[in-house]
Amino acid sequence: MNQIINMVIRIIMRKAINSGINAGMGAFARRGGKSTPQQPMSDDARGQPQVQASAQQAKKMARITRRVTRL
Repeated sequence: MNQIINMVIRIIMRKAINSGINAGMGAFARRGGKSTPQQPMSDDARGQPQVQASAQQAKKMARITRRVTRL
């Protein structure tokens, strides 16, 4: 009986943690350039697609890590 309770608790905790991580990564990815005022196109602004690509890659790696570490 104790094993069943532990299993259910682990499942609930895993789902809660995963949803929290997904929400945090989504908020981090959306944060992008909203907090900075608009400025003329500079070298930093040209790298914006690269920033979005690396944010997507980080999100993908977080998902993969969660799958690998899920026991």
